[in-house]
Amino acid sequence: MSGSKPNILGLAATALYYQAGQQMTPKVEQLLNEALAKDKNEVSSLSLLATIALENRQYQQAGMYLQQLLDSGNAAVDRRSVIQRMKMLDFLQRGKKGQNP
Repeated sequence: MSGSKPNILGLAATALYYQAGQQMTPKVEQLLNEALAKDKNEVSSLSLLATIALENRQYQQAGMYLQQLLDSGNAAVDRRSVIQRMKMLDFLQRGKKGQNP
C-alpha cells in the first residue's frame, strides 16, 4: 500500500486492527505512521488512535487525538460524534479521579 493516499492507509489500518481482534499489530502501526506522515490530521487514523487510547484507559491521550480531529477543520469529521466522545472521556476521567484520590 505504499504510495496510497493517507485516507486509504488510515482505513486499511482500521480494518486490519479489527481483523486482528483489536490488536495493534506492526502492520497497523506502519499504516498509521505512514498515513499520519502524509497527513497529520487524517481522520480514520486519528479516530483509531483515540479509540485505542480509550480502550487502554489513556484518557488524556484519547482527548488529544479527538481535539486534533476537531481542530483539523476537515469536513469529513463528524463533529457531533467527536464532541460526544470528548464528553464521555471527561466523565471517565472524573470517575477515575474519584476512585484514586
